[in-house]
Amino acid sequence: MTLRHAWLPAAALIALSAAAEEPKDAPQYGVNLVANSSFEQGSGWQPANWSRMDRLSSFWEQAPSGREKIDPESLKAAGGRSPSGRYLRIDTDVLLSQYEDRRKELDRNPSAAPPARLPVKPPGYDTVGGTSGVAVRSDPIPIDPEAYYNVAAWCKGTWEKGADFDFMPMIFVKGYTSNGPGGREREVVRKYLACRAYDSKGWQYFTWQRAFAPGKLRKDVKVEYVRLVVFCYWPRHSYGFDDIRFFRVPEPPDSEKSRLETDREGKHGTAVNPDEEEEWLPSPRPADDKKKSVPAEDPEGFDALKGLISERPE
Repeated sequence: MTLRHAWLPAAALIALSAAAEEPKDAPQYGVNLVANSSFEQGSGWQPANWSRMDRLSSFWEQAPSGREKIDPESLKAAGGRSPSGRYLRIDTDVLLSQYEDRRKELDRNPSAAPPARLPVKPPGYDTVGGTSGVAVRSDPIPIDPEAYYNVAAWCKGTWEKGADFDFMPMIFVKGYTSNGPGGREREVVRKYLACRAYDSKGWQYFTWQRAFAPGKLRKDVKVEYVRLVVFCYWPRHSYGFDDIRFFRVPEPPDSEKSRLETDREGKHGTAVNPDEEEEWLPSPRPADDKKKSVPAEDPEGFDALKGLISERPE
């Protein structure tokens, strides 16, 4: 077993062995498709291949050498790979008003020094964590829309669950077509990895139990590429992410496929109708589930990234 594939689940490793004798042009299973997935490349305060760090709610940081707690069970699940070096940190305990002012400031001057964080009064529903959240997205990743993929990542943070809510850090896989209004990209399908992390365990490893074929959910449009979108909102907290991977896997048997993927009509993504208004995240504020807020992600030339969730976790 090579180090390149050491982090793959056992079932995927078996499939890799079976595929070893395939022709050279056969699909490359298990190869990470995310540029700078370990956040080691970049300059100044900005990691390469990821959207803008504002240094108020999103940061490119260096992990303390030898002092990071890592969950032993996660280390086994990841095949011995562990987070190290640089990583992405997201802090949602920032007043929404200050967060929005900071975005405007960076639009005017991308090199502007970050301000001191203003104090937050409990319960903190006026923070970015209590409203629209913080999102950091990857560069586009070209895909085969009919192929199956998985995602895996290390995360540290926390989550909060009740009888009618489930708040946790997430990594979205969002599929796009370039055939949107005005020739702009349009999000047409999404799925997310729920990172239900326990603060006491430190870094924990998360991956899907079932692979995902973006193009099989939308047979009416071509899913040309995906972006990974790291998203955090409630609880208001500081979250860490590292070694975020997206990779092709063998097609599973029909019995393990989602019923939506096997539907011949294939219209189960987001924005099925061009003028459709996407659903929004549930608000952590009591009796405020239907309130809409401005999406945290900087559009940077497109409007598709405003709906950050459409369904509850599986």
